[in-house]
Amino acid sequence: MSDTSQQIFEFRGVDKFHFAEILQDDANGYSCGPLQHVPVQEIGKNTDSSSEAHYYDNKAMIVVNSESADTITLTLAPPELKKLCAMIGKSFDPDTGMMVDSPKQNKYYAITYRTKGTDGGYRYVSRLKGQFNIPEEVVHTEDDSTDTNNVQVTFTGIYTEYEFTKGIYDGTKWEKSGVKGIVVDARYGLADVSTFFDSIQTPDTIQAVTPTPDVPVTGVSVAPTTATLAVGQTQALTATVTPADATDKAVAYSSSDEAVATVSDAGLITAIGTGTATITATTHDGSFTASCSVTVEAAVAVTGVTVSPDTDTINVGDDITLTATVAPENATNKNVTWSSSSDAIATVSDAGVVHGVSAGEATITVTTEDGSFTDTATITVS
Repeated sequence: MSDTSQQIFEFRGVDKFHFAEILQDDANGYSCGPLQHVPVQEIGKNTDSSSEAHYYDNKAMIVVNSESADTITLTLAPPELKKLCAMIGKSFDPDTGMMVDSPKQNKYYAITYRTKGTDGGYRYVSRLKGQFNIPEEVVHTEDDSTDTNNVQVTFTGIYTEYEFTKGIYDGTKWEKSGVKGIVVDARYGLADVSTFFDSIQTPDTIQAVTPTPDVPVTGVSVAPTTATLAVGQTQALTATVTPADATDKAVAYSSSDEAVATVSDAGLITAIGTGTATITATTHDGSFTASCSVTVEAAVAVTGVTVSPDTDTINVGDDITLTATVAPENATNKNVTWSSSSDAIATVSDAGVVHGVSAGEATITVTTEDGSFTDTATITVS
């Protein structure tokens, strides 16, 4: 369950405005027709309320509270005419696309939308009963300016006749009551809002998120379990937490002797000095452990390199692979690089593969990373 405390934020957006005709609102039930979407620019809500003290024996003994209907002002992009007719209770002819400005039909609607905060969080809103006013229309002649007009509609919200199970909460239990609407703050992470805009949501349709039970860790293993490194070399250590669907797979790595070997948060072992050290992986959940025994040996310096063959002839377009042998055989760093004296005649890859480009002679050089020892091969391209 999420922490219900929140950081300070301000509203900075509104979207997903929908409305739906109320099909039933009486003692037996509440239902609405399908949602219809209209792009929205701004929504404002106002509810007048007052409190008045009543005096007895020259003392204020009772406070009487009153609350008016909600007035919700909507700034919308001009709705599709069919939708506008539905909103304001006018008749629409589907055969001609015509609105007939006949007497207003006394229909009630519900609306729903969401607001966005500066923190990126959302509040989901449903107003469950009300009517739209007929908007004023002001259209200016077209000129060189960029001025345009939207449609401003007022929705007057009232209480439903149907009494929802979740109507009034006294701190311990719910009592049935008619309601004006609901507001669900997704920041709490308590309500399932994944289907909020599938239909008009009410106090009784909002469901709590079903918490996913934690899967505890039962063990951990590491690979490899042993490693022999020369000073300066590295080895990646992989920790596998069981079971595979454990909720918290976090592990922490530690070294028994950082003068011999260190280990990063990601499990990368670095050989520091000669000796032995144990690298341990410990699970955050359950403190299960697994270890790798690391032996660090002194680095063996390179003393030279030879390349074979040292001469050869290839045709244009053909390849030949050169082999570099680093001495001594147990040298710690056997990395080498390859280069060509003329890429226009012959190129050489990082793996020592020579490719004939054009006729001529090129010298291919191999250089050791440790000590910069070199050797060459002469390649003739015909």
